[in-house]
Amino acid sequence: MSVGLRTLTVGVAAALGAPGWDSVTEPGTLYGEIRGADSAVLLAYVHSPGRGQERVEWSGRYPKGPAGSDYGPRERTMITVAASRSPEAHAAEVRRRLLPDYLPKLTEALLRGGEAVRARAAA
Repeated sequence: MSVGLRTLTVGVAAALGAPGWDSVTEPGTLYGEIRGADSAVLLAYVHSPGRGQERVEWSGRYPKGPAGSDYGPRERTMITVAASRSPEAHAAEVRRRLLPDYLPKLTEALLRGGEAVRARAAA
């Protein structure tokens, strides 16, 4: 793998700026992780479709319930960006194409999770 996920996610987190985006990617892992405010988590995976150019798949993660199922939508919220692009370009694509779709769905998932916790507590 020619893309260093730690380097990429640190650069993307810095380029995303406030509020509080921070890379928590460990060196040598198979995926990158950036955490933001309000339980937002962005994941990055590097893959090579067929024999084509490496791409980074960016997706949003949703909170999980006690049984391990997540409160997010069934369809994944994700984009891909050419791995050869700069961290700033990745951040721009994430900001433009992923966050407008992911953040409202994350808010809905957090509300569903809160409702589920309240329902379990009332039972």
